[in-house]
Amino acid sequence: MRQTGATAATILITMAYLATIASFGFSDFDPPSLLAVYKDLGCVALQYYRNEANPPKLEEVLRVGDDLCMRYDSIHGAFGSNYDPSSTDEAFRKKSIAVYRQEAETALKLGGPKIVVHPGAPSADGKIVSYQVQQQRLAPLTQSLHELAEMGQELGVTYLIENLPGIYYAGTDPAALAEMIRKVNSPHLKMCFDTGHAHMTCDVVDHFKQCVDVIDYMHVSVNNKRFDSHLIPGHGTIPWEALGHELKNFQGAAMLEVFFSLGMMQREADAGLASTLKQFLQTD
Repeated sequence: MRQTGATAATILITMAYLATIASFGFSDFDPPSLLAVYKDLGCVALQYYRNEANPPKLEEVLRVGDDLCMRYDSIHGAFGSNYDPSSTDEAFRKKSIAVYRQEAETALKLGGPKIVVHPGAPSADGKIVSYQVQQQRLAPLTQSLHELAEMGQELGVTYLIENLPGIYYAGTDPAALAEMIRKVNSPHLKMCFDTGHAHMTCDVVDHFKQCVDVIDYMHVSVNNKRFDSHLIPGHGTIPWEALGHELKNFQGAAMLEVFFSLGMMQREADAGLASTLKQFLQTD
């Protein structure tokens, strides 16, 4: 059965914990078998993510969580070129924000009151967005953040704004994004700190320290600073010992956003990944 009520809430709020992405509607991802490996690694919660072109029935999503005795603490909201809270086209911006009301309704049905939001869309040509263009996006993004905070208060959810790689129109400087969230000053608007994205745009340890007061959730993966390859901690080039030192007082989810196959994950687990994760991420 899913954990509900005060017991589950206490576990997930008062200590750092390990979570994982739960992807549905993808031909190369079988949630029951793969998520069982993540559970063995120490993951206690799930972030729902679906293929928009092949969405599952929520009853099936809930059944998978029930069978594994794992709860959904959040969902990854819709993202991509069709959604842009930083858009200078006001009609498009408002349409994007309206989508996150629907996403909140989905999150509440799954039992996890948090929704990850990308603050900008990827550039049309896939190239790094210039500083000048990003500056043009600050005003509409600020408006969107205020609207999300108000919507979160109305619905009883928290929107988690995720830092992004440099090819996006907004949110590529984690510290600057954290300051925008800080100024809104709402318990319904927090940050999802993505280690892989930060590694591509800045000093991940330094920026984590600058953002930590508004970080409620983490996406954990690593890369070689060039491609968002979603590798497991221990691969790539993030200085995990230094970051782990900063994570000692973090109280939230360290969510593994890794897209390895079942066979690859099982081999990593057999090689002692559980102890590596506990050491690097300071999770209980």
